[in-house]
Amino acid sequence: MKFISRKYKKISIALSLALLLPLIWSLTACSTTPESDDAFGSTLSKETLAMFRKSPNFRDENFINIAGEKSKPSTNFLGAFYRYFTTKNPAPQPEKPLPFVALNNQSFIDAPKDSYRVTWLGHSAILIEIDGLKILTDPMFGERASPFSWIGPKRFQQPPINIADIPELDAIIISHDHYDHLDMESIKLLNDRTLHFFTPLGVGSHLKQWGVNPSKITELDWWGEAEVANGVIVAATPAQHFSGRGVFDRNKTQWASWAIIGQKERLFFSGDTGFHREFDEIGKRYGPFDLAMLENGAYDKSWSQVHMMPEETIAASKMLNAKRIIPIHWGTFDLALHPWYEPAQKTYSLSRAHGVTAVQPKMGEFVLSTPTGPVAQWWNDQRERVEETNTFPKAALATKLE
Repeated sequence: MKFISRKYKKISIALSLALLLPLIWSLTACSTTPESDDAFGSTLSKETLAMFRKSPNFRDENFINIAGEKSKPSTNFLGAFYRYFTTKNPAPQPEKPLPFVALNNQSFIDAPKDSYRVTWLGHSAILIEIDGLKILTDPMFGERASPFSWIGPKRFQQPPINIADIPELDAIIISHDHYDHLDMESIKLLNDRTLHFFTPLGVGSHLKQWGVNPSKITELDWWGEAEVANGVIVAATPAQHFSGRGVFDRNKTQWASWAIIGQKERLFFSGDTGFHREFDEIGKRYGPFDLAMLENGAYDKSWSQVHMMPEETIAASKMLNAKRIIPIHWGTFDLALHPWYEPAQKTYSLSRAHGVTAVQPKMGEFVLSTPTGPVAQWWNDQRERVEETNTFPKAALATKLE
C-alpha cells in the first residue's frame, strides 16, 4: 500500500506541474528577477527568423531534424509522462558522491603542446586542450537544470573544479539550449574569460541577452565551419534532437553535434542526439576521429529518437570511425528511469563485445592522446548488479556492428 500511495503522490505532483508550469512561466516571465526572466533566454526577432528561413534545416517557422528520421517519442507524451512518474527507479543516484579527481587553477598550466588532452567535468561539460587551445563544451555548473532555483533536476554530483578555477578559454561550444547544457549563470561567470562562443543557429541570441558581446559569437548551421585559432576548425554537424527553454519556443533554435579538427588530430562531440544515419556522413567528411565524446545517458525507449540507447552509442562510434570514445551525459543528473550507473556499465560491456575502445575516466581525470591502459570500473563501488545485454534490438544496427 505504501508503494501505491507513493505512486499516486507522484501522479498528483506530475499532473499539478503539467497544469501549473505554463501559468508559472507566464507569470514569472513578467518578473524582473534573473531567475524567472533572463534564464529563459531570448525571444527571436522577426529579422532573425527571416534569416533562418534561408536554412534548409528550418521549415514552417521551426528547426527540423534530419529528413526521413523520426524525432517524436515512440509513445505519446502523456504515456511517457505517466510512466516517468509512476515507475520506480531502483537507483536514481549514488548513495554518496562519486570518486573524482579534484582540479584547481593550477591544473591546466602545463598543457600538452603536440597532442590533445580531454577532461570530463560532468554531464556534457568537457575541457578540450588541442594545439595549444582550450575549448569547453556545454558548461553547466549550476545546481539545477532549470530556470528556477527551487524546482527541476538537481545535480547529485558536484563538478571536479570550481567554475572560478576554469582557465582562460579560447572557445566555448554549445550544442543546444536545454538547461542541462546551457546554464545562464555559468555563461555569465565564464564570459570575461572566454574569447569566443560557437553555437548552432539561434542559440547565440540567449548569450547576447546574458551580456556576451555579439562580436564574440559565431552561429553555424549544420555543415558550417569556422576557425577558432592556430588552424583549429570547428564544424557544426547534424544531430537528432530538439530545443526550447520555455513553453512556446520549442525548436525555435537549432541543435548540433560538433567536429573539432586540429592540426593532426580530430575530435567529435555529440551533444544530445538520437541515433541517425548522418553519423556515416560525418565520419566520411571529418573522420576518422581520434576521440569521440558520445552521449550515453538519460535514455529510454519512450524517447530513444532524441537520446541514444547504449547499443546505439556503440553503433554510432563505428559509423563515425572513432578510434576511442568517452561516454558522457551521465553521472550528474537523474533525468531518466535507468539506474545512474547503467550507462557506464553497459558501455563497458558493449564496447568490449563489439571491438570498440571506450575510455571511461572519472570526472576530472585527464584523458591523453596516448592510451593509458585498461579501464577501471570505478563506478562499481556504489552500484547494484545491472542486467547486461549485448543484443541489439534494431536490425539496422546489427549490420553496422558486423
